[in-house]
Amino acid sequence: MSKERTGLKMDGGLGPEANKTADTVRLLLQAEAEAAERIQLARKEREDRLRLAVSEAEKDIAAYRERKEASFRQMQAELAGTTEGLGQKLQEKAEQLINADRARTAERLATAVDALVQAVLRCEPDP
Repeated sequence: MSKERTGLKMDGGLGPEANKTADTVRLLLQAEAEAAERIQLARKEREDRLRLAVSEAEKDIAAYRERKEASFRQMQAELAGTTEGLGQKLQEKAEQLINADRARTAERLATAVDALVQAVLRCEPDP
């Protein structure tokens, strides 16, 4: 085999094919490094988007919770007002009934006392 056919020179240097291979390897290494940088950048961007989404979700959850708590407090206040009003109405009604019973008792007491007094005054011995 001749030395020209193998691409080797007599002076110990590499031929043009070896330079092409070295350039190709260098290009591949550069492409690999660039791809690694792009992948790293894409991962960082994805993490940033994920953090932002989590932050926004937490804000939405906090706002929703606040709306629900405000609604609950409002309903609680309305029911408390209704309960207080209802309690007051029941108290007034109870007082009215008690006063009516006292008035009836006072009327009947006077009648009962008069009846007892008359029965004692009209007392007749048994024959």
